[in-house]
Amino acid sequence: MDQRQLEFEARVYQMFFRESNIGFWHAYFPQPLDTKLHEDEQIERLFAEPLLDFCNDSYATMNDYSSSHELLGMLPFLFAVREEKLVEAISHFIQAGYRVNDIETCDVEKAGNPRWCSNKVVGDLTDGMLIGIWGMQRVITNRKALQAKRAELRHLLSLRQYLLLQLLTDGYDLKEAAEAMNIAGNTAHIHLARIMNKLDIHSRDLLVKTIRELGIGRAGVEDLPHGSG
Repeated sequence: MDQRQLEFEARVYQMFFRESNIGFWHAYFPQPLDTKLHEDEQIERLFAEPLLDFCNDSYATMNDYSSSHELLGMLPFLFAVREEKLVEAISHFIQAGYRVNDIETCDVEKAGNPRWCSNKVVGDLTDGMLIGIWGMQRVITNRKALQAKRAELRHLLSLRQYLLLQLLTDGYDLKEAAEAMNIAGNTAHIHLARIMNKLDIHSRDLLVKTIRELGIGRAGVEDLPHGSG
């Protein structure tokens, strides 16, 4: 590969990291961490030693900083606060060969609202020594809010009511939904009336729009609650 190609690829990578809405970061250990150490000692050092030597602006802004340059030399935010669940996740990171795909963290943004993030972390290993860590961070606050609303809906509605909502959301009319559920049309009308009363929504179109915004449909059948009714 000639020098021109290498320079082109370097520009592509720089553009990707700079323009991505994903937060990318790398932290180094001033003294490499021996992976043969006891897990507890590794965890202690992971929460104390790695220092950021690279991150993009997306990582900075999603953590309430204006520029990536402000963060260099700091602990990665993943290791800045020691909490029980996070310690468990870092333990899993070690046991899984210094790679974990979805560590969820929650803090409070400047405006006072909760901020949920999903973190992927990969160890930078050389000859049995952890010399650094690569990380990716995505903000998933909206996703967590939707999950909470779907959970509330599952708790509020019976199994048949929830299934009816899924079918209506996927474009079935009430008669088709009743046939798919093997229930009488009048029963479907009763279920629909009870759903709308529980949700305090009095328009079928608004009901379907509201439920679609929650991402509920037959494609999301894993959300189907257990039980009957």
